[in-house]
Order: sequence, then C-alpha cells, then structure tokens
Amino acid sequence: MHKIILTLASAVALAATLPALAQQKAPDGAAAAKQIVIPTGVFRKGQPVNQYSAKERLLGATVVTKSGDKIGPIEDLIMLAGEHKIDTVIIGVGGLLGVGEKKIGVAFSALNIVTKDGQRTITLDTTKDILGVVQPYKYAEAPKTLLQKAGEATAAAAKKAGEVTKGAVDKAKEAVSAKPAEAPKPAQ
Repeated sequence: MHKIILTLASAVALAATLPALAQQKAPDGAAAAKQIVIPTGVFRKGQPVNQYSAKERLLGATVVTKSGDKIGPIEDLIMLAGEHKIDTVIIGVGGLLGVGEKKIGVAFSALNIVTKDGQRTITLDTTKDILGVVQPYKYAEAPKTLLQKAGEATAAAAKKAGEVTKGAVDKAKEAVSAKPAEAPKPAQ
C-alpha cells in the first residue's frame, strides 16, 4: 500500500512540473518553443472547385448505359503507378445483393460523368449483351506483407506441431495395445 501511495505522489509531482518545464525561457529570454516549418506544396487546406471527392462522387455510384439501364456500382479505382491517376474503375455487374456478381474493369476515360441540376449521372456506352460476355477483372497479386508471411509461417509451424503430436499419440496407443494384458490375481 505504501508503494502505491509513493508511486501516486511521484506521478502527481511529475505532472505538476511538466507545464513549468514547457514554459521555461531560453537563455536569451525568448520562449523555448520550437519553430516548425511546414513544407510548401505538400499539404492541402481544402478542396478547390476543379476537384471532386472520389469517395463522394465515384465509389458506390451506379453506372448506367446510355439508354438508362443500370449496369452496377463502382466498387474500386485502379491507379496508374508513377502517374497517380485513375486508369480503371471496377464495376460490380449482375448478381443479387452482391451474390453472383462479376467485377469488370472499365477504362476511366470511357465513362461519361455529367452533373446536371445537382444530379450526377455516370454513363458507359455499352449494352447488357456486351456486359454478359466481358471477362471478370483480375487483380494483380500484391506482394505479401511481413505480417502475412509471419501468419503463413505460424500456420505451417502449427500444422507441423499437430502432425508431430498425432504421431506421438499414435505411437503411445500402439505401445499400450502391444503390451500383454496381465491376468487377474486369484482372490485369497
């Protein structure tokens, strides 16, 4: 109990001195605050009128044909490496509530995005027949992260440990079954 009280008292004393340390003056009398320089051209303060949010305007937005038939929602954006521009949109086509849905890739430049009277319309010049025969989009296999590699190594080690344990249990069972049974001793 005595140690807890001492620890608590030390923590309170330290907390009381921190603000005083932060307000100490530099030797020349100026505040000891560190001057932080924000690099130019890196951070943005807001969205200019010539930009839009992909999350708000593209992701989840329904794409339709020129005749107004629903194609499906935009589910992903594929960027060009090095250029950092949208190259492809992934659209979920067909299915019911995502079941049986096929994901197709469409060139971003093939979409016509129009906002009129506050309503956004994204159209693709295609037909349902074409969509039916378009092959599903194949994502490139991304390199495995260190965490994924560690997980796979752990799973392999656990599998090996299970095999070793099963082997030991099987040997023990064989040893027990190979031992001749002792005859019961007669009662006296």
